[in-house]
Amino acid sequence: FYFILNNTTDKVDLFILNSTFLPFFCYTLMQIFIGIILALIAKKFILKYYLDIKFKFLPITTEWDQLLSGRLYEYDRILKINLTIQGLKEFKVGVLSKIDNLDIAKKEKRTKKKEINLKIRGEIKKLKKARVVPDYSFVEIDALVSTACGDMIYKGRIFKYYLGKDNTLDKIIMKDAFRRKFIDVKDEANKNLPFYEFASKLFVIKYSEVKNLNVRFSFLEKKAEM
Repeated sequence: FYFILNNTTDKVDLFILNSTFLPFFCYTLMQIFIGIILALIAKKFILKYYLDIKFKFLPITTEWDQLLSGRLYEYDRILKINLTIQGLKEFKVGVLSKIDNLDIAKKEKRTKKKEINLKIRGEIKKLKKARVVPDYSFVEIDALVSTACGDMIYKGRIFKYYLGKDNTLDKIIMKDAFRRKFIDVKDEANKNLPFYEFASKLFVIKYSEVKNLNVRFSFLEKKAEM
């Protein structure tokens, strides 16, 4: 192949080319297949442990992906839980050390240590359970958009979003959207101005027309059946 690419075909041994082409092709195909599998595994691992947010040299997602998908919020929440767990472990070490220095019977020391261990272990167990459960049900936005009829506020759940070629936000598709005119909420008469629901289920906003964007992470409570 090197000789062919360099236009020195007189040095090409056709016997070697014919006898090794199929094994070489299979070897290359196998390399591509293994590379794809390893890349998918690496991507899943990076996304699961938020390594793309922690380390900027792993650009699997963009800042818009992290924000509008809720991963940035979840990363911050998990980080706080991990810090709380670490704090509890350090607190336990300090308390147990103080108990060792108390002028009391060994049996009483063991009892106190056991109680502290059980309490802190129970708290850590609760925090670890909370860590794996998402803290929100969906991502909502409030968008201040410039329109032909003046500035409007649109609010609703994010159904999907698209990025442009330079990884900037291109458009957002909202689900169950509401709208109303942008007004001064400081005016007492405007405080209870209602939002109006769209007849359609999906509504598209171009980011180029957005003046301001508020992102909310909302939890949907399930009402108990009577």
